[in-house]
Amino acid sequence: MRIQKATSIGILLALMGAAACSTGGQEAEQPAAPAAPKPAETKVAAVDEEQTFEEYSYDPGGKRDPFRPPQEMFENRVAETAAAEAPVGPPATPLEELDVVEWKLTAIIQTPGSPRAMVEDSTGRGYIIEIGTTIGRWKGRVARIEDDRVIVVETYKDTRGGERRQEIPLLLRNPEEKDKQPS
Repeated sequence: MRIQKATSIGILLALMGAAACSTGGQEAEQPAAPAAPKPAETKVAAVDEEQTFEEYSYDPGGKRDPFRPPQEMFENRVAETAAAEAPVGPPATPLEELDVVEWKLTAIIQTPGSPRAMVEDSTGRGYIIEIGTTIGRWKGRVARIEDDRVIVVETYKDTRGGERRQEIPLLLRNPEEKDKQPS
């Protein structure tokens, strides 16, 4: 059995050697791959040495800072717009020193002649208002005094230049406070 294996291996080696000699030690030729198309020649225009370039400088004015939250930019724009469009001049009365929403409605007095209401600032100082009283930085006017609220109307110019009216209610009690009180 060993002799048969040895002769089989010998014959196999001899055939491989003969095949290598017949090709001259080179592998058989394979069909040539198709030639790649030649790229078109590009012509480069000569650059004038006298050509000048303008200097560029980046101006971030009016653009959002990408490292700050977008809400902060919106708040800044609202503040800038309010400052730009706010009425000019010092407030005529202490009621015009704060925005309407900063006032707290504390009492409503119903009288036969004209109803009145009392508002307080953040320090607790109270003021009596009636229909037609000017209140707030935007010089809103008290339009109505109802049983549980005072309606203030502010007139302002919109972005298109037209006048707009906004009704702002001052509630006697916040809805959250009503829910918390026992019945």
